[in-house]
Amino acid sequence: MEKEFFDSVIIGRGLAGLSSAIESKENKNTALFFLEKEKEPKANSFNAQGGIAAAINSNDSVEKHFNDTIKAGAGLCNQKIVKILVEKGKEKILELIDLGFEFDKENGVSFGLEAGHSEKRILHSKGDNIGRELTSFYLKLAKEKNIHFFPEKKLNELIIQKDSGKAVVFDDLLVEFNSLIFASGGYSSLYSKNTNKGKTKGEVNSIALKAGIELMDLEFEQFHPTTIKETNFLLSETLRGEGAFLVNDLNEKFMEKISGKDLATRDVVSVKVTEEIEKKRKVFLDCTKIKNFEERFPSIYLKLKEMKLNPELIEIEPAAHYSIGGIKIDLNSRTNLKNVFAAGECSCSGVHGANRLASNSLLEAVVFGSIAGKNAMQTKKNEKIKTEKINELIKTKNSFNSNFDFPLLQKLMWNYCGIKRNENELQKGLTKIKKMEKNNYTFLAEKIIESALNRKETRGTHFRTDFSEIKEKAEHTVIRK
Repeated sequence: MEKEFFDSVIIGRGLAGLSSAIESKENKNTALFFLEKEKEPKANSFNAQGGIAAAINSNDSVEKHFNDTIKAGAGLCNQKIVKILVEKGKEKILELIDLGFEFDKENGVSFGLEAGHSEKRILHSKGDNIGRELTSFYLKLAKEKNIHFFPEKKLNELIIQKDSGKAVVFDDLLVEFNSLIFASGGYSSLYSKNTNKGKTKGEVNSIALKAGIELMDLEFEQFHPTTIKETNFLLSETLRGEGAFLVNDLNEKFMEKISGKDLATRDVVSVKVTEEIEKKRKVFLDCTKIKNFEERFPSIYLKLKEMKLNPELIEIEPAAHYSIGGIKIDLNSRTNLKNVFAAGECSCSGVHGANRLASNSLLEAVVFGSIAGKNAMQTKKNEKIKTEKINELIKTKNSFNSNFDFPLLQKLMWNYCGIKRNENELQKGLTKIKKMEKNNYTFLAEKIIESALNRKETRGTHFRTDFSEIKEKAEHTVIRK
C-alpha cells in the first residue's frame, strides 16, 4: 500500500469541500479526495436548482432570515449556529459578488421566494443552475491554490490514535494528515425514491461513527415534495415561489386550507402530497402562471422537453432529498476528535433543526466549509504513525460485495422509514435490514431507524403517525460508538 502525507485532507467533491479547500495557505499541503469516478466535482451541490439564501435585499435583514430558519427548524435549531449562518452567509455572498461571481439580475440582483421565507432572498445564477455555477466558481478558486486532487478513491477507514485522527485508508493508499475535513454529502440515496442520483449513500458517516466520531439527528431526512413522478428529477421549490401550485386529479387545490398554502415548509407539503397519493389520487404541479418558464428554469424546461411532458401540468411525488442528520460538529466545524472537522450535508450542527429552510444548504456549505478550512489550517502538527504500527492499525479491508442488494435496502428504507412512520413499521424495517449483509450501508440504515424509533414525537421531517404531538422539550439525538 502506498503512503502519502498532507497537512490537510478533505474528503468530498462538492461546494463544502471546495469552500474548505480554498482556505489552504501557501505553506500548507492540501489534498481533496473525490469518492467517485469523476474528474471534476459534480456533487449534489453541483446539481442544486433552487438558489442560495442570504439577506442582502434592502427590504430584508439577517434577523428576519434568522427567525425564518428558527421557525422552519421546529424548535430544534442551535441558535448560535443559525446566527453564524445568516451573518457570515451575508458576508460570503457580498464577498462572492466582489470576486466577480454573477448572480441573476433584473434592475440589480434579482431575488426569488421559497417556502418558509418571509422575504424574497433567494439568489440564482443562470436560472436554475446556481449549483453548477457556484461549484465551478469555487473549483476555479481551488485550482489556483496548492491543492492536490485525487478522483475515484474509495474510503475504507479512519485510523485513530490517542483520541486524534491519524490517517485515512483507501483501497490502495494510506494518507496521514495533520487535519481531516469530511465534506462528503448525506445519506439520501439510502431511499429508493431520492433526488441524489445515487451519489450520497452515507458510507462516510458509518466510517466516522466506527472510528469514534459522534453522529446526530439521523432520523431527520428531508423529503422534497415535488419530483417528476417515477424519475426522481427535482422540480425546484422556486417554481411555487414563482406562482406554481399543487392540484390533484379532482382539480382540488388541497394546500389552500394549510398555513402557508403551497409555500408551506417542505415537511408539511410532503406529508400532504403523500396523503393525496395514499387516497389513490394523482398530484400535479400546475405551472401555468409562471412567465418565461424556458428562460427562468432552463434545465427543468430541457428535462421536460426531453421527457415529452407538458410543462404546464406535471405529475409529481415526494422523494428523499437532504440529510439533516450527520457528523456532529460545533460552532467551529469541529467533531469530538480534535483534528477532525466536517462541513456541508455530511455534518450536523443543529443549524437546520428538524427541518431545513429552503436554500440554506448551499449557504451552509459555503459558510461552514470556510470555517472548517480555516480551523483545519491552524491544527498543530500530528505525530506520524510508526511504520511498524501501520499494518496492525488497519482493521478494515476492501470487502464490499458487488452483489450486495442495494436496491432492496433502498426499498426497505422507503417503505418502513419514509415520510410517515410508526413503531410497528420501523421495527419491521429494522428486522429485515438486520438480516441483510453487514456493511457500511446497512450499518447506517440501522442507526437511522433506531434514531427514528427513539424519537417518540412528530417534529419537522420526522412524522410519527403513532406520536402526533410535539414534545415540549426539544432534544437532539446523539449516537456514539
